Amino acid sequence: LAALALAAAGLPSTDQRIERAMGFVLASVERDADGATVPGNHSSVWSTALSLRALLHAGDRLESGLLESLLWLLGAQATEPNALCNHRSRGAVRTGGFAFQHANDKMTDSDDTAVVIDTLAACLGRPELPGDLRPEVEAAIERALLFLEGMQNPDGGWSAFVHGLPGKPTGPIMTTPLSAPTSLSGLMKLVRTPLYAFGDPSTEDVTGRVLRALGNRRVARRPAAIARGRAFLERQQCKSGAWWGRWSTNFLWGTPHALVGLVATGSSLDAPAVRRGIDYLRSRQRRDGSFGETERSFGDPSLDGRGPSMPPLTATVLEALVKIGLTKSEMAQRAAENLMRTQLADGDWPDGGHLQVMIPPLSFYAYPGSHRHPPLEALALYRAAGSRLHRGPTFP
Repeated sequence: LAALALAAAGLPSTDQRIERAMGFVLASVERDADGATVPGNHSSVWSTALSLRALLHAGDRLESGLLESLLWLLGAQATEPNALCNHRSRGAVRTGGFAFQHANDKMTDSDDTAVVIDTLAACLGRPELPGDLRPEVEAAIERALLFLEGMQNPDGGWSAFVHGLPGKPTGPIMTTPLSAPTSLSGLMKLVRTPLYAFGDPSTEDVTGRVLRALGNRRVARRPAAIARGRAFLERQQCKSGAWWGRWSTNFLWGTPHALVGLVATGSSLDAPAVRRGIDYLRSRQRRDGSFGETERSFGDPSLDGRGPSMPPLTATVLEALVKIGLTKSEMAQRAAENLMRTQLADGDWPDGGHLQVMIPPLSFYAYPGSHRHPPLEALALYRAAGSRLHRGPTFP
């Protein structure tokens, strides 16, 4: 669109800005047996961080290709200040974050920053990490932590991109399709009081992943930030015991991440919020041990946690159970057995129709690898916690 706008303004097609823009578009084309497509969202930072973390947990050594991935992540940290309009807390550090994709310093976000912190911390735990890289990794983590501190909202939670906009009520939001006003007065009202879809409020899934990063034992503690984030999650828990998920589908995404964040920062399994969250997950496990949720649960919350079997969500729940100390539970065993049974001959897993979210309840997308690294990491953590992997019974 920017290239078209520049051309419409009279710039020739040979203008350097248009040539660079079109070069980016052409380089983004992906071709396979079905033809050519251009992904709507590039996930290079997010996917690299999660894939690297999964491979480390699976036992790969931090050398050769994985070491190159670490170096690439370090180079992806933002050195240019985040846009001031996205960062409204006085004196906040506007560098040090990570974006969803590379070369996007102006739109770094809390979610990717938290995931990269957790991955970098996993690298610090590897004895084969070169000694000269250790201080660099530690410094990158500290810069990212300072960025996250500045992004914590007044309600204690974390949004993805923008600090300080209106918070959300407890539970699901964005349940009706978004319609833009057509009158000038309506547009002005929208600017003064943005809809939640435009406003980027603190959300449960992002806050849970930030707390997971802040609770990592290799990360310097931020007790004040942790306490406020925990309070936000406790306020946002639904009556069912679930937590809504903003950026992936949906309650089976928000609930595991909220549980991990709470337990990583001090909650016990007997804490009421944790106990209710675990009970919710147990109530949503399918007969075959899997978990799945239709994207229609955004528009109809009564469908929460219900849908066809989805390996990515099954893995998300399994990883959470391992991280909070329920590796030996029947729920975890059944989920692990399901992932073993559903792995394809080439080592991959089907996605089961699981979708990421742009603006619910109608705008979704999928990115390459989103169905691959969650099962690998979940099974690796399950095995590392002392549980044996086997396929278990089959189901009709």
